[in-house]
Amino acid sequence: MKNFSLILGSGGVKGLAHIGVLRYLEEINLKPEVIIGSSAGSLIGALKAKGLDSREIQELLLTSRSLKLLDFSNFKESIMHGKKINAFLEKHLNLDFDELKIPLIVNAVDLKTGKEVKLNKGLVCEAIRASISIPGVVKPVKRDDMLLVDAGFTDPLPFQYVPRSKKVLAVDVSSSLLKLDDNPSIIAILRQSFYITQNNAATRTKKLYFSSNLAPENFKYLKLDLSKHDMLNFIQKDEDYKQIISYGYETAKKELKSFK
Repeated sequence: MKNFSLILGSGGVKGLAHIGVLRYLEEINLKPEVIIGSSAGSLIGALKAKGLDSREIQELLLTSRSLKLLDFSNFKESIMHGKKINAFLEKHLNLDFDELKIPLIVNAVDLKTGKEVKLNKGLVCEAIRASISIPGVVKPVKRDDMLLVDAGFTDPLPFQYVPRSKKVLAVDVSSSLLKLDDNPSIIAILRQSFYITQNNAATRTKKLYFSSNLAPENFKYLKLDLSKHDMLNFIQKDEDYKQIISYGYETAKKELKSFK
C-alpha cells in the first residue's frame, strides 16, 4: 500500500510502541505521505517527520529517560512545570512545520472551551508541548487566548484530519480497561474512568470516519494490546521500554503483511 496517512494515537508510555511500528514500515520501505498524531503519537510522529528513523528515535527517547524530564511544581496548576520538557523539545524539534520532511498534524484541546485544536503551523516544539500536556500532570500551554492540553482523553485517534480518499493506517495504543474487583481503590476508579473515556472516544471517531469517508480495503486499524503496561508509569527500566517497542514491531510484522 502506498500513499497512505499514518495516525499515531495517544497512550502515554505505551506510545513507545509506535517506534516498533515505524521500524517495520521502514523495513518494507513504506513512507507515509502525512503523519497525524495525538499526545505520545504526536511526539514520535514529529521526530519521524523531521527525518529521524526509528532507531534514532528510540536512542533519543531512551537516552533522555523520563526521569530526567521530571520537574515538580508547587501543584497549583500541575504536578510538573514542564520546563525540562520544553528544553528537550526546543533542542530537538525547534523548527517550523513547513521545514518537516513529512507533513505533520497534531491535536490538542483548549481547556477554556473544550474544543479540539488542529496544530500544523508555526513551531513544531510548541505544538508538541501542547499535545503532550497531560491535564493535571504537565502545565498547560498558553497560546493566543487558549489554554492547551493533551487531547488524548477526548480524541486519541484524530481521523478527521486525514485527507479525503486517502488510505489509512491507524495505530491505537490506548489503554485497555482494568480488571476491577468489587472494592477498587480511588486510584483504580480514576484510572478506569479515564480509560473508559479514552476508549469510547477512540471507538467513536473511528466509526465516524470509517462510515463516511473510507472504503474497507483502504483502512487498516492496528490495536496494540499493552494492558500489562501502565500508560502513566514514566519511571521504568530501559528493558521495559524496549519491550514495549519490540511488541509494536512484532505486532506490526504480524498484522501488516498485506499492507503494501
